Amino acid sequence: MDTNPISRICASAPIYMSILALLAVAHSYRGASHEDGGWHIWMLMLLLQLPLVFYFAFTSRQQFRKAAPLVATQATLWALGLIAGALQPAWS
Repeated sequence: MDTNPISRICASAPIYMSILALLAVAHSYRGASHEDGGWHIWMLMLLLQLPLVFYFAFTSRQQFRKAAPLVATQATLWALGLIAGALQPAWS
């Protein structure tokens, strides 16, 4: 993978953003309402990490075999966050 600091940030930031989105969903299960702000954090974290994932995948395309597990982890956590938020009864 690239030693470029921007590429390193784009590799790790989406994972932390997905964890933060899942924590926002978990917080809302404790009785938080739609207006509490957790929904907004969840939505922003999922939407803002997409450009980072695409940038990382684009810049690591020369060495994609090394980057593939990380891209798969990012995509899996993003999908898990999306499903967890979509199934949240308090946000419906």
